Amino acid sequence: MNKVMIMSHTYLRNFLLTIGCFFLVSTVVAAQGTNEFRQTLPPGFAALVPQGTKLVNPKFSRSIVSGYGTAEVEFYAEKEVDKGTQLIVIRYHLKLDCLDDKSWKINGSQYPSIVEQKAEEKREVFAKGTGSSIATGKTFYPPEMKKYSWGYGITQRTDTYDIGLGANAPPITTYNCFYFGMARTGMFEASVIDFLDSKDEAEKWIAKVALKASQTDITNISQ
Repeated sequence: MNKVMIMSHTYLRNFLLTIGCFFLVSTVVAAQGTNEFRQTLPPGFAALVPQGTKLVNPKFSRSIVSGYGTAEVEFYAEKEVDKGTQLIVIRYHLKLDCLDDKSWKINGSQYPSIVEQKAEEKREVFAKGTGSSIATGKTFYPPEMKKYSWGYGITQRTDTYDIGLGANAPPITTYNCFYFGMARTGMFEASVIDFLDSKDEAEKWIAKVALKASQTDITNISQ
């Protein structure tokens, strides 16, 4: 009888210890939340990498603790174009940051002014560099600032002259395009550097980026 009672007490003690450990571990996991980091892109953002480019330094991260958190996606992509006397490297960049819904309700109203300020600062930088340089053979045109429903875009045209081809040789025209916009619960920055001949393709790309950003929050950013 005593042996039975001792075994019962031992079983009960072990059972309670197991239950206690389970709740302790559960509490610790809940307190720590979710932390993710990887050097690959979620499928929806991988689709934004332009065809024919080489993906460089992709990053995805997300951290959520007790319902509060942040998430980020970033990548570079580049493509080389041989223009005979010059090798042009076209570079794309996208960085998108998201907040959780609760933080967004508190801080989201500040983001439109932050986006506008970043765009104006970039426009001022381009404006200071306007003009021609004999040393570099480049002409930098005044920047253009465009307002979109989701934010702003700043574009500057550059003409590069190859002196070795003669004074009458046409220049190589490239565009530097920077974009600052709102995401569903955050913001994004994007750019296309040294885009050739026309900025139309850059505009098509940023339209896709803006659409994806408008659909993205911290819960679905990994999709």
